[in-house]
Amino acid sequence: MAELKRSQRFSPLREPLRELADLKRHISKTSGPFGFLNPTRAHFYHIHTDENGESSNGNIGGIGSSSSANEPDFELPPHEKAADKVEYVWTSRNNRKGRHLLEVTLARNPAKARYLVPDPTNTLRAILQNIGRMFTKYPVWDVSWLVAYIFTWGSIVWVINAL
Repeated sequence: MAELKRSQRFSPLREPLRELADLKRHISKTSGPFGFLNPTRAHFYHIHTDENGESSNGNIGGIGSSSSANEPDFELPPHEKAADKVEYVWTSRNNRKGRHLLEVTLARNPAKARYLVPDPTNTLRAILQNIGRMFTKYPVWDVSWLVAYIFTWGSIVWVINAL
C-alpha cells in the first residue's frame, strides 16, 4: 500500500473520535488544504459490533428487521425518517466550534432501513421552530451568544447616541 500524504493521516494521539470504537474513518474521504499539511476534514462511518465485539452487517437501527412478507408494514414515528447510511463529517473548524455534522442518505425502502433519523432541519417547520426558539431561549452560558448580545445592545446605544 502506498504511503498516505500527510493531509490524509492523523498522528495516533490526534486522531479524532479515536475513543469511539463504533466509528471508523474513510481514508479516501480524509483531506487537508495541501498535501503537506495536517488533515482538516474526515468522514467516519458506523460499524455495528455485537456483544462479542464482532462486526455485523445487519440492520443497525432495528427498524425493518422483519424478514417475513406476511408481517404488516411498520409505521415510522412522527417527525422521523428511515435512512440507509449515516456518516459523521468531522472538520477541524466545526470541531472547535462545537458543531457536529451528520451526512444522511434517506432510505428508498423504509422497511429495510438501517437507521432512524429525525426530520431534516431545513424544512419550513424546523426553520420556524428555530426562529421561535431565538425569541424564547436565552443561552447565557454560551460565550458566543453573550458577545453577540452585548455587541447588539452596544450598537443600539451608538445609534441612539447619534440621533
